[in-house]
Amino acid sequence: MKLRTFIKTGVFSLVIAAIALCGLRQAKAEDQAGTDPFVETWLGMLANAQQRTYLVTVTVPASDKTAITLRFGAPRDCIISGKLSSKEGNTLTVSPRDTTGGYCDYFITGKIVLTKSDADRLRINLSDETGNRKESGILRRAQSSSVKAPAPAKLSKKK
Repeated sequence: MKLRTFIKTGVFSLVIAAIALCGLRQAKAEDQAGTDPFVETWLGMLANAQQRTYLVTVTVPASDKTAITLRFGAPRDCIISGKLSSKEGNTLTVSPRDTTGGYCDYFITGKIVLTKSDADRLRINLSDETGNRKESGILRRAQSSSVKAPAPAKLSKKK
């Protein structure tokens, strides 16, 4: 009987601790979002002029808000690392600095514009230097625990 009570008490304590931990994580996320609403990992689709869509992940890290990463999913499978060039209100403009090659090389001299539309949505516009290649889409906040970044790849320097 005492063992059963001990187990119930232990399980109850673990549940309470888990709820408290979730609350702390939420409060921390809200606190970070309160200081900079762009700090997050964002997921969504980009569409090009031919209306083909591609999965993309954009990460704005809290530790270095100037180092922004855009990752294309398959079939493109490439990464653009950029540096914050300006921030005006709800808009960040990012200058690409490095890529892993492939399709991402088209944008090495272009720009990425991120515009916060509401708490959970971010509009993205990606264009090359000439404006010939343009892609845009809407990104949504990702669950931090469910997003796994691919292993770092060798980046090529800006040309």
